[in-house]
Amino acid sequence: MWRDTILENQQRIMKLKVVPRYISFPEEVLGLNKIFSVVGPRRSGKTFYLASVIKELVRKNKLEYEQLVWIDFAELDILNADFISIKLEFKQLYPDLEPYFVFDELQEVPNFTSSLIQLYNQGDPIFVTGSNANLLSQELATQLRGRNFEQKVLPLSFKEYLKFNTKDYSGPLSRSKKAVLKSHLDTFLKYGGYPELALVESPDLKRSLLDNYYKTIVFQDLMDRYKIRNEYALKYLMKRLVMNIGKATSVHRIYNELKSQNLKISKNTLYEYLEFLENIFWVFPVNNYANPKGQKKYYLYDPGFIEILHPDVQKGPSLENAVFVEEKRLGKELFYLSSGSWEIDLYSPETSTATKICQLLTPQNVRRETAVLEKQIFNSKRLLYAQSESLLSNISTEIEQIETIDYFLANRK
Repeated sequence: MWRDTILENQQRIMKLKVVPRYISFPEEVLGLNKIFSVVGPRRSGKTFYLASVIKELVRKNKLEYEQLVWIDFAELDILNADFISIKLEFKQLYPDLEPYFVFDELQEVPNFTSSLIQLYNQGDPIFVTGSNANLLSQELATQLRGRNFEQKVLPLSFKEYLKFNTKDYSGPLSRSKKAVLKSHLDTFLKYGGYPELALVESPDLKRSLLDNYYKTIVFQDLMDRYKIRNEYALKYLMKRLVMNIGKATSVHRIYNELKSQNLKISKNTLYEYLEFLENIFWVFPVNNYANPKGQKKYYLYDPGFIEILHPDVQKGPSLENAVFVEEKRLGKELFYLSSGSWEIDLYSPETSTATKICQLLTPQNVRRETAVLEKQIFNSKRLLYAQSESLLSNISTEIEQIETIDYFLANRK
């Protein structure tokens, strides 16, 4: 059963052209007898990242393509897992070689845990990918008790987006070059960082691909996986989260909105839907540092879905969402900070860094945007802005002023 799949995928990965991401692979993990799991949103580039890891290991003579046992379970319909039988068929092909297993989209395999542990106990290197935190990373962490090393792969950063488009961002930025890069940044903020979209020029095709991703998430990752029956309530919740980016979200209010439409659904069910959306890497929940039990904010793993669910929104929420994802890409623990009359968009307690994000600074709003940074005590204060009509020289020197194009082009992942 598996012989042809093994041989075909060895050839496929060998011929596959990949654009390396700015995501490092800790090769020392290979000597620690751990399962290397790559998790993240659907279509974020997990497969291509892992393919680039394999290719680099081959280049360094640490692996041969003939050792590769790559199985993509998203393309198969199987009722149970028997990884030992896969290994036996590999050994029939290559009796003298040790296998390297790659199980792509492992969450598609029902009841995979016991068979995976059985294979793991035989000591072979195992790589897995998955698009569901609950069914993959939490399951492995529970069953393998520290024997799993996790790498999260997010959609492309802006620098990776430019790399995929073969756009040069190195060296000093002339006015004309900066204008071109700003145009690319506008496109990135509008359609997001999914790798497939980065290779597409047509706005209509970008939008069509995003719409297909959204439908797959709704029907396959959520309704089918979690047996959700209330399609309208699920879609309504997703749209309301998008409409509320940058603001604290009241589940009670959403519940009342649905109730006013004569839709019967409990608040507990809405909270379950939120948990499912977190599990599939669609939204990040963010707590208020000043009131951890208060209302949360929610940011998308990719701002492109704003174009699908709330296309008339101003640029500000997309920008704030993209900055949040960029900070998470650096591994930061993030909160928002709100205390009655003032609010900080992003707060990192580890470094006491407060960040305010503004699409357009004007003489009318500059005081509102900077007053809280000037009054409150933080180790680091940042004001990110996309455009400015204001005299930035009037802002306190304690506040680091960063134009967003410079922020996204900085030396970050």
